[in-house]
Amino acid sequence: MNDFFIIQLLIPFFLIFWRFKKRRYFYVMAPLGIVGIIAALYGLNFAFALIASPYGWLCHYLASYVAVFVLANLLFEMDGIDKLFFCVVVFAIQNFAHHCCQLVTRSVFLITGTDMESYFWGAFGAYAVAYVVVYAAFWALILRNKVFELSVPHSKLATIFLAAAFVMVMIVLGVYVKHGRSAVLADPGIRLVYEVYSVILDVFILSMLISVFHNDKMRFDVDELERRLAQESRYYEMAQSNIELINIKCHDLKHQISMFQKLNDKAACSGEIEELKNAVMIYDNIAKTNNEALDCVLTEKMLFCSENKIQFTYIADGSLLKNMTYTDICALFGNALDNAIESVMKSADPQRRVMGMKVFGRAGLINIHFENYCPQPPKLNQGMPVTSKSDGKNHGFGMISIRYIVQKYRGTMNFEVVDDMFYLNISLPM
Repeated sequence: MNDFFIIQLLIPFFLIFWRFKKRRYFYVMAPLGIVGIIAALYGLNFAFALIASPYGWLCHYLASYVAVFVLANLLFEMDGIDKLFFCVVVFAIQNFAHHCCQLVTRSVFLITGTDMESYFWGAFGAYAVAYVVVYAAFWALILRNKVFELSVPHSKLATIFLAAAFVMVMIVLGVYVKHGRSAVLADPGIRLVYEVYSVILDVFILSMLISVFHNDKMRFDVDELERRLAQESRYYEMAQSNIELINIKCHDLKHQISMFQKLNDKAACSGEIEELKNAVMIYDNIAKTNNEALDCVLTEKMLFCSENKIQFTYIADGSLLKNMTYTDICALFGNALDNAIESVMKSADPQRRVMGMKVFGRAGLINIHFENYCPQPPKLNQGMPVTSKSDGKNHGFGMISIRYIVQKYRGTMNFEVVDDMFYLNISLPM
């Protein structure tokens, strides 16, 4: 049996799994676990060698795959389905590297008549180069570019189906053809065709894995976005109730202060009365745009801007947004203004802490315009600005939710940075 097969699996295993949360005593358990499964497989191979081919080879490969899955459970804190998914990725990568090497050696044999595998160093060199190239390319193209990102729950049914498909197609069929019907592959041309076929199957399996991962990620992002939008909506609904209550109290208190001034006009009280009048001026900061959701968002942001010396001006016809839901209005304007506030707060100069907003209708479109001082151009990911906060996992959904809402209403959006000013323009059909 192939004593180096488990080593070929462990390299991509650690390339993929190293990024995940490790269990306690990982650095003690990892070497012990590796030595343990290598020793166990080495002992089992003696038993597998006694089993008639191809069944002995089938047991050898299956035992190695099970050992890798057990090692993943031993060393990393992940859901079982997630471990199975990434183990299938490991298996597919190893299988792809193996067949790429076979394709090269069989091509050399067919062209020159030199059988590299008949020489130890020839075979060792060919396999070493093939595995290094494939694993390095996998890291550079897939892992480095974060094609497989972290913390994405995987579809149980799709993962089990892919694992079963890999076992059936890549192992059972491969073992049966290669080890059970060796006479079929005695012809070099047929063997070369078989290796080409195997490489194509490997590419297909890897493409399926990436596709399934992207579908799971999109579903996860949409669910997370809907959850955050609902959370924002509940927050602004509570804020609106509080603002309405403050509105009523401040309105009544202004009249009481006026009556108190008329009854008690002593100079000693004038300072206290004036201070009290300034305290209830919050009533005059209540936004009035003919849209309750927009009023709630603007009022909250204006109060924050007032406390933090941010110059915030707006002109908005909220009646244009009558066809948008309360949740979508809160999410779109709340996230856009939060991004603007986050940007201007980076400036220590109050004169540069400026931001503005417009909502107006023109040519059958609802035009929404945001602008703010931007001392540092935002970082982009796939053409979208991303959060500057260190906790990217819990932040960074602002622009994604804005784009989601704009697309929901069949609108368009664009942004630009000109002379330290960030401009976000959104157009929605009326």
